[in-house]
Amino acid sequence: MKNIIEIIKQEIKNILSEQPIVQDDYYLYFGPNDEKNRGFCAALVGKIVTKRKLNQMQNKDGNNPVEWLGGYGCRHKLVQVSWEYIQKNKIPFASDSDYKKAMRN
Repeated sequence: MKNIIEIIKQEIKNILSEQPIVQDDYYLYFGPNDEKNRGFCAALVGKIVTKRKLNQMQNKDGNNPVEWLGGYGCRHKLVQVSWEYIQKNKIPFASDSDYKKAMRN
């Protein structure tokens, strides 16, 4: 019973601090947003992504996007950012729809 109470207390703390309950490393998919972007990059550039989600994907070349992002010669980078930075700068998170769109391109 004590464990359940501790879990509930922690969840309430997380909600009150507006931090997500699931902790993850956050990365800004950083780089140019222009007509030269591959579809994979266009779907994610300027948004917050997680390596956990990217590791479940493949880019158009069949490579892991954590290492290759949009593919060979990609102009983008993953920049690790804090939860506070995300909130302060109001950076949007990539949605499931964004991840699916990236996979289609």
